[in-house]
Amino acid sequence: MNRQSSLKAACAALALVAIFLSPMQSLADDDDSLLDQKLDRVSNRIQGYLNAIDFGMKCAAKSLGSTGISGPKAGAVVTNLCAKWPTNVLMCFTTDTAGVIRVVSPASLSSYEGTDLSSIPHVKEMLSLQKPSVSGAFKMPKGEIALSYEWPVVSPKGEFIGAVAALSEPIGAIDQ
Repeated sequence: MNRQSSLKAACAALALVAIFLSPMQSLADDDDSLLDQKLDRVSNRIQGYLNAIDFGMKCAAKSLGSTGISGPKAGAVVTNLCAKWPTNVLMCFTTDTAGVIRVVSPASLSSYEGTDLSSIPHVKEMLSLQKPSVSGAFKMPKGEIALSYEWPVVSPKGEFIGAVAALSEPIGAIDQ
């Protein structure tokens, strides 16, 4: 191949690259844009769930401050909390200041009432600091993976009387 033919071949190759690379770059940009949109939707969905959880836990803690953490009225509060949970909830319950479960929802899990959770790290932390906490993911006795949300309950006189908690599946915020 002579020099002129080589130059023509190189120019043709550059023209082909320019013709095909531009649409490919555009497709890559479109893929990035679609990925960004999907990530934004997932992020917004998760933030919405977290906001709903925060609001639900605050409302339940406030109600339980008035009703107390045990008895039928407390049971109604935790049942309502479970019913309004934005993802797949496994159970909602109250604990006293010693970390013992007092009321559980759903009622089918009432056998857990009286269980001492005080040795569990996130429960121990919430009881000592009396501030909301969220656990890391852990395995439940029946094999489910869960997160625990704990919120302190304070009486109208400002006394710490226990906590309200909910266990939910962590992946539910992304799956739904």
